[in-house]
Amino acid sequence: MIKENHKMRIMVISAIPWNTNNNFGNSYANIFDGMEKLEISNIYFSEGEIDDNNVSGGFRITPMEIAKNLISKKSKVGKRVSVVNQQAAVLTNCKEPAKKINEFAQRHKLFIFHLMRDFFWRIGRWNTPELQSYIKEFDPDLFFIPINGNCYMNRIANKIIKDWDVPVVGYISDDNYTLRQLKISPLFWIRRFCLRFYVKKVVDQCEKLYVISDIQKRDYDKAFKTECDILTKGKNFKESKPQNKGFQEPYHLLFTGNITSNRWKSLSVIGKAIDNINKDRQFFDLTIYTNSQITREMAQRFGSEKSVRIAGSIPSYKVSEKQAEADILVHVEPTDIRYSWTAYHGFSTKLVDYMAANRPILAYGLETQASISHLKENKAAMIASTQSEVEFWLKKILEDSSVLQYYADQGWKCGAAHHDINKIHEMLEADFQEVISK
Repeated sequence: MIKENHKMRIMVISAIPWNTNNNFGNSYANIFDGMEKLEISNIYFSEGEIDDNNVSGGFRITPMEIAKNLISKKSKVGKRVSVVNQQAAVLTNCKEPAKKINEFAQRHKLFIFHLMRDFFWRIGRWNTPELQSYIKEFDPDLFFIPINGNCYMNRIANKIIKDWDVPVVGYISDDNYTLRQLKISPLFWIRRFCLRFYVKKVVDQCEKLYVISDIQKRDYDKAFKTECDILTKGKNFKESKPQNKGFQEPYHLLFTGNITSNRWKSLSVIGKAIDNINKDRQFFDLTIYTNSQITREMAQRFGSEKSVRIAGSIPSYKVSEKQAEADILVHVEPTDIRYSWTAYHGFSTKLVDYMAANRPILAYGLETQASISHLKENKAAMIASTQSEVEFWLKKILEDSSVLQYYADQGWKCGAAHHDINKIHEMLEADFQEVISK
């Protein structure tokens, strides 16, 4: 039980640092921002810096330190780190060689790399007296575990949990357990079953388990024989709506986010639909801001679409500005057989940003996918799964532009009902108190 006026000490164990320039850090900074009753520490196992003031400090262990220690036992592994300013964190993270290698392996489906990495961390001497001393000194009331898609991280988390008599809360935001995968590589399936084994070991030790969508909750409630709760990114919907600047031709569509796993093909379908509508004059255009690498195939496809512009990446603080300026915000999921299952459980965090921007959403994907299903259930977006359906919505907008305001309002209502950060904070504080009290 936490004493009155004492903060709950939460230790987050993650693969990468709590940094607002990566998806993990950005999401967690949002979820935990302003929770003054918490003191948060971050143990992580990669290069990079913590840049969010919601975190009091952390402990870092890098692959290079592990490698040097395997050569010489005298080589030090791990160090305490402080929170740095965001600019310094960006400069540091740009130098991460491990990140580049991992992105290359992901892009080219090099499953052997992941197996080798898992083996590397298995033999590595990461569980040092320095790490043990740091955990003891912080004296956590609770371990918060992002249960991710890496065998080695779930194995590390499992070891730390077993070594310390500390209650555990887990969070699965991607499908890291089911067999709903369209892969033929034996190496993929070897790694998948290894992952399932370690995910289950961590889950079995969790007093509380969060997931990111209704569909994931349904599947994981059954798989783990437990009652999961839904946790997503939030915004302050108790505040008044942003002032609506109205809508006028030409209508500017905007997409922000990654275009991997064939999401770019879905964007291309929207681009083709716009080109068809724009035969007489420029009614619509689409701008894409993304950090994803633009391949030759992408460049050729988008280059043939007159109404599409690839604008590259922008700093995270500018994204919301661009979203507020757009007439229509675009969300896409892959619809091809190969990749559509990857979005089955997932819920894109940018959807909450879209809702909070008070701009209408055009969503392209399958109704079986969690994000699309959520938007449809709440009538929070114009939804399409084919080019002709995209064209239907574009024509409807030209016939009656009031449809844009309608879906802007519906998006805001959905955000207020399901993604208000004040409600999320109340849930987390109550859940943490309950878990710690046990």
